[in-house]
Amino acid sequence: MRGGIYTIYQGFECWVEKIKNDTLNVELSSTNQKSLDLGFYIHSVQKNGTLYKKIVPKTEISDCYKINTRAIHKGIDSGILGGKDKKHRDICIDVYTNEDVKKAVEAGFKMWEMGLYHKLDVTIEELEFYEINSEYDLWAN
Repeated sequence: MRGGIYTIYQGFECWVEKIKNDTLNVELSSTNQKSLDLGFYIHSVQKNGTLYKKIVPKTEISDCYKINTRAIHKGIDSGILGGKDKKHRDICIDVYTNEDVKKAVEAGFKMWEMGLYHKLDVTIEELEFYEINSEYDLWAN
């Protein structure tokens, strides 16, 4: 699942992270080994792959976009909180009306705090994922 700020840098999709106390540069992250050819370095090696990083001036980034992955569970649009492993996700929903509460309870959600319900350890087979993409102004944010 993807989430965060992304850009296309020299043909590769990369995550973009701001650098604390640095308004002129950003850190790019990629999982594509070919990014080594673009000056990325190996940041970490994990079971699920290698993470490559590179610091570049913001002026080298043309367009950024924000990706937010959401899930549909039993017809209810849900936010994703995380999960205990790759096969399970914790999800949450905002409730505004008594009808929302009724639907949430019928779907197995439990009140987390006022106006927010969650359901833990939902298998990914029960979820339909989708992404919301929006423009992101790296200079304004």
